[in-house]
Amino acid sequence: MKYLVLMTKTLGEKIRNLFSLAAVVPMFLFPSVKENIKINEYVSNPKVSYVASEKLEVKKQKIVEGAQKALFLTGYSMGNEKVRENTFNLIEISELNAVVFNAKDDSGIINYDSNIELAKQIDAVKPSYNIEDIVNEMDQKGIYSIARVVVFKDPKLAKGRQDLAIKDSRTGSPLLTEKTFWPDPYSEEVWNYNIEVVKELAKAGIDEVQFDYIRFPARGNVAYASYTNNKEGNNKIWAIENFLKKVREETKEYSIKISADVFGFVLIEKNDQGIGQMIENMAPYLDYMYPMVYPSHYGAGFLGFDLPEAHPYEVVKYTLEKGIERLKDTKCLIIPWIQAFGLKMNYTSNEILAQIKAAEELGINGYLCWNAGNKYSMVEQAMKLMPNENNEFADPLPNEIGQTLVLEYHNFDYTYKNESDKRWKRTYDDFNKDLQRLYDNGYRLISVDDFFVSNNVKIPYGFKPAIITFDDGSKNQLKFKDENGKLVLDDCAVKVMLDFFREHPDFGIEGTFYLNNKYCFGNENSIEKLNYLVNVLGMNIGNHTYNHVNLAKISEADIAKQMSLMIKDIKDILPDYEITSLALPFGIYPKTETGKALVISGNYEGITYHNKAVFLVGANPSYGINNKKFDPKNIPRIQAIDSELDKWFDYFNKYPEKAYVSDGNPAVITIPVSEKSSLNENSLGELTSVIYLP
Repeated sequence: MKYLVLMTKTLGEKIRNLFSLAAVVPMFLFPSVKENIKINEYVSNPKVSYVASEKLEVKKQKIVEGAQKALFLTGYSMGNEKVRENTFNLIEISELNAVVFNAKDDSGIINYDSNIELAKQIDAVKPSYNIEDIVNEMDQKGIYSIARVVVFKDPKLAKGRQDLAIKDSRTGSPLLTEKTFWPDPYSEEVWNYNIEVVKELAKAGIDEVQFDYIRFPARGNVAYASYTNNKEGNNKIWAIENFLKKVREETKEYSIKISADVFGFVLIEKNDQGIGQMIENMAPYLDYMYPMVYPSHYGAGFLGFDLPEAHPYEVVKYTLEKGIERLKDTKCLIIPWIQAFGLKMNYTSNEILAQIKAAEELGINGYLCWNAGNKYSMVEQAMKLMPNENNEFADPLPNEIGQTLVLEYHNFDYTYKNESDKRWKRTYDDFNKDLQRLYDNGYRLISVDDFFVSNNVKIPYGFKPAIITFDDGSKNQLKFKDENGKLVLDDCAVKVMLDFFREHPDFGIEGTFYLNNKYCFGNENSIEKLNYLVNVLGMNIGNHTYNHVNLAKISEADIAKQMSLMIKDIKDILPDYEITSLALPFGIYPKTETGKALVISGNYEGITYHNKAVFLVGANPSYGINNKKFDPKNIPRIQAIDSELDKWFDYFNKYPEKAYVSDGNPAVITIPVSEKSSLNENSLGELTSVIYLP
């Protein structure tokens, strides 16, 4: 396991600088969560921008030079109001400050409302958004705009103007390579077409144009490539360099940054890799160079690693170091594209932070995050583990050593008969209010097995786990009715949960039902109900003894019998189901030590059992498995009645630091450094990392 002590005192000692771990851990996608952080960097120095009318415009500088921290969006995503809103919201609450978005993609499509005549002739204009509207929105929000323009991977142009395509030397037709058709990088007409795109974007007010696929084909049928526009026999480096030179010459009237994406390996090897990308020749014409240093793209054996993807810090730092040394005498800044996806392994916030750390240690202040599907949950989680400019963390701070609510329910009905009826009963309406109260107070449901047995907390960052338990298998916990010969869900506790889940899917739908035997839930349709509970809803079943007996009043032999017969009954219906927890009837243990041991594990007539978590009746919040105070044999629960619920919701509102708060990553345990001595190290698996927050 790995330990990180995060004693951050200044902004220069950001949390991410301590993240060099690269554990191979599961990745989970979590819903977006807003936090009270605002980290956008602004400066007051204006920059001068020449617009199409040649009038002088003063445009506020949005970022410190070279500090663009961006997400990539496709043209479709940029045009989707909801996706764009979510992205801009994430930028608002994090240190991100820029978006790279498709203006001309690798299918040759121009994603905005272009008026370029050649683009219209080849049917390349397929607008996903209005460019001026996008620029205005980003300007208003202070977001730095980077328009991605794919240059030489352009099948629309290659097929629409075949005279401009790379030819197949065998047939004279456009060459199919890298699964598509490419225009000839030697063609000045191809250059001019892309320059027209740059000019159009500059006039619209874009801050930066980023060239991608500014290279020759690297794979496929390249041996048969015929460059008919290369009349003077120039090499590939010449074509890329002179295209960039012409871009600079023809766009010098605009205040726009020019950048280019390059392969990571062209920073390491002092050659063009056969694609024309020689960084020393490109740098004089670029403000920024963005190497694609994705660790997954390096082969086995690189730096001695069998799987370089599992070592993002080392791979990224080594590559960037090589490039920085080669361009140290130029004005071109190197800023990495970092990998926000996984190929041979799953990537999490750990790997994001490791790549950012590698860049920052080399004095690089920016980074761009690439995920082709625009799924950035891992980046969002990484952002939440960083302090803002005032060295403040998101609120609430993760605390995975705190306490949480385990709620205990029994009977349900439409009404209460009297006040005493409320002791063991909840109306459906009150149960729904309980769920709403949990939801509004930042709780999300988790199963007993995930929280108390496997320590697999998949709760989003900043939320608190809540565990719901049901004792006795009463008929109104789960009820069916016949409707035209089919069994359908009737009014019951499970229906209340399911209806709530449909309205609030991020709340989850988890519950553990402590049953006595297979004659549960009113002894009607028990087989169908148990299958529905476990195999359809994915809920859990726990042991509550076969006859709901007081274990202090029966013999030791009968203790094992009570445990085992319940297991046998359930396995008669669900033969592969493993029961791992027990709710003590009446909350009472046997009196003898041997009897107590038999509660935990034993066997009867060949039926074995092992209870890894044992629940009491009442009366406090419970610590999780990470805390030394956690006792798996005596887990307290909260009676789900108004007085108890009021008491403990008020308690955690008054003392929020006492609550268990998730860091959003099941493979990482995050706790306050002040609680370091309370950590139960025996709860941690080999792949689990521990983060100590100040």
